[in-house]
Amino acid sequence: MMNFGEVAEFRRSEQATDFAQAWIRAQEAGDLASEWHMNLLGWSSDSPAHVLGIVLNLLDLSAENEAINEIVAIGPAEWLVEHCPDEFAILLREAIRSHPGFALATSWKRAHSEHPKWKALHTT
Repeated sequence: MMNFGEVAEFRRSEQATDFAQAWIRAQEAGDLASEWHMNLLGWSSDSPAHVLGIVLNLLDLSAENEAINEIVAIGPAEWLVEHCPDEFAILLREAIRSHPGFALATSWKRAHSEHPKWKALHTT
């Protein structure tokens, strides 16, 4: 499993940045079944560190766009938490501590959800 430093390094890659930009373009075009949307959801269990890096990029790139930011929170961020391996919680906690956008995007679910994966992040 990658550590948070490796997630941060991946975020800076051209691949991660290009992917996030394409996801946002598809979202803005209303293409909710785009390859970008489907791939991001599909990678949550196999490559959660890469998905986390892309989700953090999405939150950064959409910081000024409340509608897209909310979609990221109730879409990819929520899906990642609920479908990643249990041992990935350590990286999710680090993302919550170090990325204000991710902390905000996950705050309601961490406080109110009864889902075991959200409950595990509640004290973060």
